[in-house]
This record gives sequence, C-alpha cells and structure tokens, in this order.
Amino acid sequence: MRYLMIFIRLLFLPVWLLAKLIYPDCRKSEPLITYAWFTSKKDYDAVVHPDANKAGDVLSYDEWKMQTLDDIALYHRTGLNYIKVRIRPNTYHQWRKMAGLPNTVNTRELYISNVCDQVMEDGIEPTKLPALTLIMEKPET
Repeated sequence: MRYLMIFIRLLFLPVWLLAKLIYPDCRKSEPLITYAWFTSKKDYDAVVHPDANKAGDVLSYDEWKMQTLDDIALYHRTGLNYIKVRIRPNTYHQWRKMAGLPNTVNTRELYISNVCDQVMEDGIEPTKLPALTLIMEKPET
C-alpha cells in the first residue's frame, strides 16, 4: 500500500508542478475581516442595548469606537483586507425578528456574515458617489 501511494504521488507530481507554475498564489489568499460599524452613539445604543453594559459584557460606544479604530490601524499596518458593515438599527432588528433570534453578540456576528455573503453574491452598489483618488501629476513649468 505504501509503495502504491508513492507511485501515485510520483505519477501526479508533474501535474502538481505545472499547477504551481500557472497558479503560484492559489492558496495564499488573505482572510477577509468583517466587523460592525456604527455611525453614531444613537445607532450603537439602539442595537447594543445600554442595559447590557450593566453586566460588563459590552463596551460603551466610546470604548467600542476606540478599539475599532485601533483594529483598523492594525489592519492597515499588516495589509489585511477588511470590510466595515454599517448596522442600521431598523434593518438589523427587522432581520433579527424575522429570523427569531435574540439581540446578542452572536446574532450581530451572524447578521454581519449574512450581509457580507449577500454583498459577495450580488456585488456592491454605491449609495453615494465615491471619492476620486487619482494621483494628479504636477504640471511642468
């Protein structure tokens, strides 16, 4: 049996080498990090109920924002890919109630995952004009 496995590996070695030459980075895709993004304290408090802070399980809005901005800086430094998923309270609570789920951290993570899956499937449609980021060369004088 051992010799059979060695023979099979040797038989498919040229195919493996050819695939490595054609697709050298096929297994080196970076992970995609997704996280909740709240645009205001009002939205944060509407989704992350303030009473949850009494148990000490949930960060305050200011603590959350500071930690999130630190995480974003880390993603930039390390070159990781990330997507901000803006959570609108009405949409989130409507989705959560339709799914029959409680308002927990796990439910919010599931919501973010579902939104990202939908974006990956449907594509992204901008809701406003994107900023122009072309690098303009200085005219020669």
